[in-house]
Amino acid sequence: MKKLKPWLPAILFLMVIAMLILYSLYTTPQKMHQVPAAGGGHPNMASDGYREIFHLLGTFSYIAGVISFSWIRFKKFLSSPSPLVKHMSKAIYHLHLFTGWTALVFGILHGSYYLLTEQLTHKGMLNGIAYFLILLVLAVYGWLIRRVRTQIMRKIHSSLSFIGLVVLFIHTGGHFIITVAGTILVWIAVWLIGFFTRHVDIRTKSTVIHLDDQL
Repeated sequence: MKKLKPWLPAILFLMVIAMLILYSLYTTPQKMHQVPAAGGGHPNMASDGYREIFHLLGTFSYIAGVISFSWIRFKKFLSSPSPLVKHMSKAIYHLHLFTGWTALVFGILHGSYYLLTEQLTHKGMLNGIAYFLILLVLAVYGWLIRRVRTQIMRKIHSSLSFIGLVVLFIHTGGHFIITVAGTILVWIAVWLIGFFTRHVDIRTKSTVIHLDDQL
């Protein structure tokens, strides 16, 4: 029961997120600018200039989210024999904290605009809310990890990160694929640096041992 307790808030949020996504699949997308959002929309905010700015904030939000997620792989490079890879991995750790909060803040600004100018049945609204919720839960657990340093908290945070990628894909579609593909290429490049560094070190040590034996 003690192991299950830290999962409960995450599970409750995941249930809400799943219901939002499932419901969004059964709603008919409305045309853009058709009707202001319920609760008092702001049609003057629905101009192309505002829309472009807040759409761009949404793009920055998901890019920041993917960069933050990349730490999951980079933390495995902390034991790399390459000093360059180690420094990069440590830098990515600090960067992932910043980009995680950036994704949340930009997501709030992006989502608030659409909540004011669109109906909830507008395409992307409900799964956008779902993505915001997963970002919020990730931020809360990320904050807790620094205060409750247990393996289970890290496991929950990592699991939520993978779920967050799925929700992000549902919300953004093709743009997500391009960003993730770029992240994977960076992972591969860093792994290759570590791989070649490790083999160069092994060969250098073998050569030194061989020379010592000859002497």
